This record gives sequence, C-alpha cells and structure tokens, in this order.
Amino acid sequence: MSQTLSELSKNSQLVNELISETEKYLKIVTFRFSSEDFAKMLTEKAKEGVNIEVVTTPADNIKEEKLRLKVEEMYSRLQANGVKLLTCPWEVGEPRLTTTSMSGRLAGGIGEKWYSLHFQLLMNENHALLTSQNLVPEKKLEIYYRSSDPDLLKQTSNKFKIIHDLFFTPIDVNKTTLKGRVVNFLDQKMLKDALDFYTKTKRLKVKHYYVEKLPQANLNKGLFICPFEGRLREFLNKFINSGKQFLYFFVETLFDDEIIRIFEGKINREPDIQVKIITRPPEKVRQSPHKARNMIKQLLSLGIEIGYLSDIQAKFWVNDKWLAIPSGDFNKMNLGYHISKNYWRADTQLLLLDDNQKQIKLFKDIFEGHFEPIDIGSICRKDIDFLFKGLKKRYNIMSTREAKNYISRLKSSLIIKTERDIKYVMNLALKLTKIHRKNRMKGIFVAMAILLYYLQRREHKFREISEKLENTLSEPEIRDAMNRLLQLGYILKSEDIYRVNVEKLLNP
Repeated sequence: MSQTLSELSKNSQLVNELISETEKYLKIVTFRFSSEDFAKMLTEKAKEGVNIEVVTTPADNIKEEKLRLKVEEMYSRLQANGVKLLTCPWEVGEPRLTTTSMSGRLAGGIGEKWYSLHFQLLMNENHALLTSQNLVPEKKLEIYYRSSDPDLLKQTSNKFKIIHDLFFTPIDVNKTTLKGRVVNFLDQKMLKDALDFYTKTKRLKVKHYYVEKLPQANLNKGLFICPFEGRLREFLNKFINSGKQFLYFFVETLFDDEIIRIFEGKINREPDIQVKIITRPPEKVRQSPHKARNMIKQLLSLGIEIGYLSDIQAKFWVNDKWLAIPSGDFNKMNLGYHISKNYWRADTQLLLLDDNQKQIKLFKDIFEGHFEPIDIGSICRKDIDFLFKGLKKRYNIMSTREAKNYISRLKSSLIIKTERDIKYVMNLALKLTKIHRKNRMKGIFVAMAILLYYLQRREHKFREISEKLENTLSEPEIRDAMNRLLQLGYILKSEDIYRVNVEKLLNP
C-alpha cells in the first residue's frame, strides 16, 4: 500500500532515511551541494554497490572562494568513489540586469551567472522525496513530501530523464555539438545568440525561451518541470483562481509586483475569500528590504493577512481544492516573466500538485499552526522610531513602547486606508469609462470618480469641495465634473449643496 509522509521541520531526517534505506539505486537533483556529511553518506552507499546519480550546479555557483574550492574537491572525491555526479552547465537570463541578483565576480558565479537548475528531488527504488532542502550544512525550516505511490515514482523517474535530456544529451546545432535539448525551446534568433555565446566563451546560456514552444499550464495532479511543462507563474494564477474558501502561501521570499495585481483581482471578484501569507520579514530580503516592505503594505491594504518567520526555506501553497509544493519563490526569475510578447525568461523549477484532501488538510493545519499575523504597525515601526528619536533630541522626552506602537498602528492604518481608497476611486473611474463606452480612461472620468468618493462620505457645498480639492483639481475642472455627474443622475443638487444619489449609484 502506497504511503505519503509530509512534514515541515529543521532536521534532515527524511533525507537521511531515504539515503540510508537505499539498496539498489539513488537519484538526486539538488540546486546546491556543499555538505561533507551528505557526501560521506553517498560515498559509503556507493562503496556498498548502490548506483548513485547526482545532478547539481557547478561549484562556481558558490561565491565564497574558500568554500568553492572545498566543494570542487568534494565533487572530485565523490566521482572518484563511484558517484555519477553531473553539473548542469546551462545558464539562463542576464543576471546583471535582474533585480533579484546580487553583484559578484565572474569566478564566483553569483551575480555574473544564473544557473538554470533550481530544485531538489530524490528517488530510490521505494520512495520519491520532494523537498526544499539543498544538500548543505545550514539548517532552515524545510518542507518534505515523501511518497511510495507507484504513479508518483513513475513520474519522478521520468523527470530525471527529462532533466538529463534537457541539459546533458548531446545535440548537433549548425555543425556544433551542444549539451542538452533545451535549445528546442528557442526560436532561430535565440538559438543563434546561444551558439554565438558558446563559440566565444564555451558557456551554455539561454537568455529566454520562445513562448509558443512552452506548453500551457493546467491544474492536474502530478509533477511538472517548469517552464518546459508549463510556466510556474501560470500555474500560480490558476491555483489562485481555483480557491473558493481560502488561499494560504508559505514562501521564503515575496518579491514580485505582478502578484499584487493577481491577488487584487481575485479579492475583487470574491471578497469573502481568506488569503494569508507566511514569509520572511522584509529586512531578511537581501535584494531590497524597502521594496519587500512596500509589497507587504500593499498586500495588507487588500485585506491579506501576513505572518513572518525568519528561517523559512520551505515553499508550499494550499487552498480548498489543491496542495502545491513548488521549488520557486515569489520572485521574477522563479515564477518567470515576459521579456516581450514572444519571449519568456525563467529558471528551471519543479512543481508538485496534489488534490488529496488528507494532504490538503495536513498542510492547512501546518500553515495555521505556524501563522501569527504581524502587528499592523510593524511595517512603519522604523519610520516611527526615527520620529520619536527626534522628539527625544528636541524636547528630552522619552517614549514608551506602547506609545510607539499606537503611533505605528495609526500610520499603518492610514497607509492601508489610502491604498484601498485609491483603488476604490480607480474602480469608479473604470465604471464611468465603461458607461461612456470608451476604451481609454480620460481625466474627466477620474475627476468625476474623485468627486463621488468625497460626496459619498457626506454632502458638500461647492466651496467646500473646491477647497478640499484645490491641490488636485482646478475649479473649472470641478464644475465640469459636477455638471456631468448631475446629467447622469449620480449626484443631486439642492441650492448649493451636492450629495450622492445613492439609488442611482447602486443601480446605474
């Protein structure tokens, strides 16, 4: 009888058990491999006659020179002891131009190179293990999904073949032999660029893929290598659309602007859906803590609840219909993105989709067990601390934590209110644009929406509304917008007092 064991933990027990229990063969794909302990375990198994295959990234994926030299030596030692170790040579994108890349030297890889392979998968004769854990010494909060399901074992074996075919199988292109059939996902222009780059540098690199050669993503149970079996961003969008009761996301980094738009659309369509996210605090996002903090503010403004955990490496999504375990985070390269209408850039990710209700409940419980919503004031706390330092310096007045918390929460609530109100005004303007059967939102529609926004809160005299909007609209613009709203019946006038016609506004 097939069994599935899932857990979120900081230990490597399931990885250790899988390696220890192996008797015939062991296949591993791992983004990073720098652990001497795991290397010793694999060496011992190889000496026992176990057939071991490891696919990982080259040692120059490691920036620190001292560690890189140790890993190079470790790779050589593993190969000398019978471990079949392959390093994926393919790079993707243009890291120097990518907002999620750190700068670094060419020899260090990071910043100058972005290797395509970016997931972890292990398999022996009895079990498949999908995990967020790299074969590294560091201990972080990881996800583990181990199964003996025959269908999943068959799929897992197939994924190893696909990876080998994509990145290692020789293919002749214009009288040049390249490793990997990944070139089949390029058009002629990109193929020429890849060949030219290889000729000059002997490095294998694809800038982006031809969209028409990437298959559509569909929510079906199984394993998928993205983007070659569907783009991860498309899987995410469909996952979000499929949820009806709740959407929970456990992700290491939250660093992608487009996600906000997707969440906003979902919440606008289904305002009762519960959306929660557990992620790292903004200050732990090395690329740009400021941008990460701003994204948190925008998500909070949509009514999404946020929780922080500092040691996350695990990633999973769960809703009432699906469990998804992706290898990628919420950033541009992991999810993938359009370079133009015809081109898609992404590194290689793995995605597991499972519709088993027992697993869905388990991961829902795991999420809720770790979720503690942040104090809304925390997103503005640094700004408020700075203001209170000014008070102390100027007036020699100390402040309690409670006082700072109150002001932080007030500022945060005002920011969130502003975000919601702006979205409301824009939606009103969109509504007016459609009423006038236009395909372009004109300034007058926005002006009318702004007036409706204020008049819905209370009635105003013309002088009052004119003074309130003096920095936004001129008096002639206000009169024009008022007259148009009167003609449409959206507002009513009594002497010099204007108010909203609620019945008309609700039933246009």
